Amino acid sequence: MIEHFRKLEEARTRIIADLEAGRVTLVSDPPDWPKLIKNDEIRDRFVFEFLLREAKRDNPDYQLAIADGEKMAQNYIRGRQNVTRAYLKTAKEELITFRSSRQKLQGRLANLQAKPVQKDPLSGTWQARIDTPFSWYDYRWDITSTGSDTWKIEQTLLDTNHGFHKPMVGQKYHNYTLVKNGSQYELRGEEVDKNPGNPGSFLQTGTLTLKDGSLSGEGVHKGTALTHWIKFTAKKNKQ
Repeated sequence: MIEHFRKLEEARTRIIADLEAGRVTLVSDPPDWPKLIKNDEIRDRFVFEFLLREAKRDNPDYQLAIADGEKMAQNYIRGRQNVTRAYLKTAKEELITFRSSRQKLQGRLANLQAKPVQKDPLSGTWQARIDTPFSWYDYRWDITSTGSDTWKIEQTLLDTNHGFHKPMVGQKYHNYTLVKNGSQYELRGEEVDKNPGNPGSFLQTGTLTLKDGSLSGEGVHKGTALTHWIKFTAKKNKQ
């Protein structure tokens, strides 16, 4: 975009120079858009028309035809002076707009280049443990960014002392979403579980704190038949 506006600046600068030097005139030829034509070209067109007309006479006077063509061209150019001057004003305003846009973009680019790249403290692989009043679960957390201050946690069950869930070791369990809220991280996950001790759907929420490459916090497991506390601890794997 910076280069695009630079080219527009250069084009408007050339047009302004031609207008101020009186080398061009703004011509309207409906239904076409108004356009700038060199004054020499306008003179050539009028002279051509007058010479063509004169050539059809029995006793043509070509010098007179050229003089008349140039006179008509001058009258035409003079008659277009007001609209041409108005376009000069417009061109100068457009130049200011293009230059301002380029400078703003260059300023934004310079700021981006000057800012150090902020490393995402969460994205990566983590070793996590979830404790409940009745059991514990070890997971691998694969955390990926989903936008500004939001993440997705994919869980793979590594081990558990819960009899019903033990056969699920190695499988992916429900995902979490993680949202930064001030200095803390709000965690949320939903699932449908066939656990006979707490069957049906459940919602897990928690508030986590990040410190020295570790996440920890507590929350609530709200099930269809049973609600209880839940504790989270996780440590990021070294890359």
